[in-house]
Amino acid sequence: MTARRAAHRRAVPLSVRLAVLLALLAGTWLAAQAAAGDEVVARSVVGGAEAVFPLVAGLVMLSVRRRATTPRYLRSIWGLMALACLSWSGGQVVYAAGDVFGLLPDTVPGPYDVGFLLYTVFAVAAAVVYAGRTSRQFLSLRVSLDGLMLAGSLFSVVWVTWLARTTHDGGDDLVALLLPLAYPVGDVVVVSVLALTMLRTGVRRPALLLLLANASMAVADSTYLVGVAQDVFATGGVSDYLWMLAFGLAGLAALEPTGGSQEVIEGTAADAATALPYLALLPAAAAGILRLWSGPDRVALLTLGALVALALARQFLVLRDNGTLLRVNEQQREQLTRMAHTDLLTGLANRRLFSQRLSGAAAEAQRQQTPLTVAFVDLDRFKVVNDTLGHAAGDELLRAVAQRLVACVRAGDCAARWGGDEFAFLVTEPGVAADAVVERLRAAIATPFSIAGTVLNASASIGAVSEVPLPGQDVEHVVDALLAAADAEMYVVKRASADGFGSAGALELDRADRR
Repeated sequence: MTARRAAHRRAVPLSVRLAVLLALLAGTWLAAQAAAGDEVVARSVVGGAEAVFPLVAGLVMLSVRRRATTPRYLRSIWGLMALACLSWSGGQVVYAAGDVFGLLPDTVPGPYDVGFLLYTVFAVAAAVVYAGRTSRQFLSLRVSLDGLMLAGSLFSVVWVTWLARTTHDGGDDLVALLLPLAYPVGDVVVVSVLALTMLRTGVRRPALLLLLANASMAVADSTYLVGVAQDVFATGGVSDYLWMLAFGLAGLAALEPTGGSQEVIEGTAADAATALPYLALLPAAAAGILRLWSGPDRVALLTLGALVALALARQFLVLRDNGTLLRVNEQQREQLTRMAHTDLLTGLANRRLFSQRLSGAAAEAQRQQTPLTVAFVDLDRFKVVNDTLGHAAGDELLRAVAQRLVACVRAGDCAARWGGDEFAFLVTEPGVAADAVVERLRAAIATPFSIAGTVLNASASIGAVSEVPLPGQDVEHVVDALLAAADAEMYVVKRASADGFGSAGALELDRADRR
């Protein structure tokens, strides 16, 4: 209940802001209607509002970018979006100067298109940065290619179904039609990148508002394109208010607090996000092939070639990303395996790995009828080190002892930390007897240690057992018997040593002893 109330409190400010935005749009419309008798005033109201909305949105984004609480990656996104809004506002000022006061020639393209095109560039850059900051490696490039594929598919369909016939039959200037088309195509890129990223990573409120803003922008730009193509566009139509709505929603997205960017939908639609760009290629390819079938068309041919290149580049990134994930998974698996079989303090094998190695060595010794040696080493008076020098010094001593003891065994043998201050050793070298293993280990420990600035003369109780396993004997029984005998021998040595210095013992077990 508490979480639901908190979510409601976060939604109230957004609801109020949406209401204010709609009220401003309604007020602009009413003011334009009131001045309908004077075309100059009506155009001034609408054109001025169109310049103010992106200006205010850009200033809000710059303010949010400068906040100390705004995460670094959001600062770059809001900075790019601020540049986009301010560029559009500048372009609208230039357009209004020509549209209202006749200061510039009424031509398409015009100087105002620079500001409008810069909006598209900065908005696409912000969407790509968002994809890169909220998703794993290579995903931002893939999402960007997805957006370009969707935009290219849209252009292919529009070209075949409308633009090609319009430019051929009506004699219209191709640039005059392609430039307005660049705006909805760019909007499709932004919407696609945001939507596909959110399908994979989850929907957050600021991103959702930006998505709605650019969707409104796409509808407005498409309406503008149709109006330009039919030579009927005029200030004060639906597209003008959709542009204002788009910048209002973008400003509201910037006002959303970072902590309030809760996920609305979990990012579980990765399959749909992957398939969508390829599905969009089907109508684009069909339209392009149909156009080329009826006659040569360089634009359709170039568009199809670009779409094929984008699809191949995207597939390469998918394969590269999958390869990276496989390598990461393999590294993680190896790391987990090492953690499951390694003592974290000393780096030696742990009890689990030692038991596995001993079982394998016992089975091999049984087949080859060769001796097997198991030894236990228990440090004497280790508790005194912990009590006098501290547990950190005790850990340092254990690591130092482990380094010396591991040098006493061959690469095919095994040294392990059995637990606490106790170590276990497996020696499979046929010519080495138990007493030789004991002497080797005792000599390794005999040299003084320098621990925490103190020189320590360590000693250990060492018990070792050698045995040639009987044919047909159960391997697990052999392992248990070896471990029990070596452990018992070590404790015999420990009890027999009154002073605990230089304690060692070895026991050679022949077949008669094991029966």
